[in-house]
Amino acid sequence: MSIPTAGLSIVSLLESEFRARRPTDEFDFKLSNAAELVESLEKTVTLYLYRVSTNPVLRHVEHSQTATDRADGTRRRSLSLELRYLLTVWSKSAETEQVVLSECMSILDQHSILAGDLVDSTYPMAPELALKVLPDSLSNEDLLRLWDGLTPQYRLSVPYVVRTIRLEGRAQPARPPVTEEIKRWTRRVP
Repeated sequence: MSIPTAGLSIVSLLESEFRARRPTDEFDFKLSNAAELVESLEKTVTLYLYRVSTNPVLRHVEHSQTATDRADGTRRRSLSLELRYLLTVWSKSAETEQVVLSECMSILDQHSILAGDLVDSTYPMAPELALKVLPDSLSNEDLLRLWDGLTPQYRLSVPYVVRTIRLEGRAQPARPPVTEEIKRWTRRVP
């Protein structure tokens, strides 16, 4: 799995579900970076990745899907990540922004676990893994600071966190478990 898998999967889900629910509304859905937010966006829903962090709970846990011994004697470990996104609707009408934003939030609430066909196939991931899309708790002050660092002025946005992205590590030789302890005693030096 890779980081783009999460963003592309969410954008694809939002676009397909939104078009099914509101076929007359013509909105574009895109994964954006800070440079793309400078453009004048109209009738667009953007998903902006603003933070990537390691998952503190799963950081040192071996995952059976990615850490199993292989026939060639190697072992792969994964790095578990959390991705933080801002979901923003761009429109000239405040009412339209709010209607579209509420629709997008409803879609993500109903599809908070992405697995199988809901995961973008551009970057394949293990079939037994799933992405959890949850509203994130970001204070108003932190949200405003985030927007201060971006070129466009503040826009109504909703923060989301996606857990858990597992990045495959490089193959490492499997090491046998420790079965013996060697103690050495030395004289104490005054």
